[in-house]
Amino acid sequence: MKRNKLFAVAMVLFLLVGTLGCSSQSQSGSGDSKDNPKQPYKIGLLIPMSGDAGDHGQIMIDGAKIAQEEINAAGGILGRQVELIPFDSAANTEKGVTGAKKLIEQDKVDALVGTYRTGVALAVMDVAADAKIPFLISMAASDEIRNKIGKDNSYYKYVFKVAPDVADYTANLLPFLTDITKAKTYYYAAENTAWAKQLGSVMKKQAEAAGIKLVGEAYVDTSATEFTATIMDIKKANPDVVVCGIITAPGVPFAKQYYDAKVPVPMVVTSGVLTIPNTIKNMGAQSDYISFGLFNIDKPITDLTVPFWEKFQEKYGYRGTGFNEVKTYDSIRILAEAINKAGSFDKDALAKTLETEQFKGLAGTYKFDETDHQAKWGEGYVNGVLAEWKDGKAQVIWPENVRDSALIRAPWWK
Repeated sequence: MKRNKLFAVAMVLFLLVGTLGCSSQSQSGSGDSKDNPKQPYKIGLLIPMSGDAGDHGQIMIDGAKIAQEEINAAGGILGRQVELIPFDSAANTEKGVTGAKKLIEQDKVDALVGTYRTGVALAVMDVAADAKIPFLISMAASDEIRNKIGKDNSYYKYVFKVAPDVADYTANLLPFLTDITKAKTYYYAAENTAWAKQLGSVMKKQAEAAGIKLVGEAYVDTSATEFTATIMDIKKANPDVVVCGIITAPGVPFAKQYYDAKVPVPMVVTSGVLTIPNTIKNMGAQSDYISFGLFNIDKPITDLTVPFWEKFQEKYGYRGTGFNEVKTYDSIRILAEAINKAGSFDKDALAKTLETEQFKGLAGTYKFDETDHQAKWGEGYVNGVLAEWKDGKAQVIWPENVRDSALIRAPWWK
């Protein structure tokens, strides 16, 4: 009888320890491959699928899926297949934080990729840092992000910024003023957002250094649809070029009204809705002569680039933006390559590899700054191109080594 009681007590203790062990394992997420060698590597995608930036989210997902397919076809990440779990942030800070917490705490993702807009990225990077989850920021530009990482690198150890910095956007646009149009003056029309204001400030410094003067600026609401006053102010200022930082939904009515008003100077767009092919198709002739900056196009920038664009067109039936899908694709590829190079799912090993190695993407070679984790820009690293819409097609106008044609001038330009 005594022996039976001892056996019963032992069994209870055994089951209790086993239960606690299982509970601990389930709370730790998907964990290292040595614990779950056949579990998928879960990547949470924080993307805007609704709201004024909703069009960008679907393009981001489309790029992410191609990266997922390629990685899985090549054997996965150290043998683990990639699983994508999207969440609609609506480009909203509160929803972005809610989504990050849901992906980390409920879906048990191994890493985060994405966000759209700086405010969302700044908030989500704190959530990721608290949870010690790798986070590759693919679509937010403000240098507030790199500055925040640089000031507390140990806290943001696993946060890296694949997206270009604001200064990279302006550096990409500057040749339109200096080389293509030989402008001496410009006007800046943009959304009334922190990002657009910062871009305007950086653009002004770079332009002034090149001898180009800002002669006017206007910041419009992100829900605006009427731009008569802004267009009249542009005509009054009589610049050589208009730089447009209206990157979400209002960009379409602004561009249409700009075209209809026959403003006599060329316009170059920083990024956003006026780089989306379906948007341009729906605008018809009113999209003609819009120039724009982008960070990739179907040219042999790397050996990955042309095959990606062909695959994207075949799979989805439309041409990408050269930004949303590219930076999301590159972020996932970089994450996978870094883990494979590290030979481990250990997060410290991943961070060290991201800080010290180089990674090939669609847009060029990525090398992160070891302190602020910003992907480097310029010759030998990631670079951009300038293009112009005409008859619904994007013609590359800079740089010369991948150029399709010179700038096509509208008949009414001065």
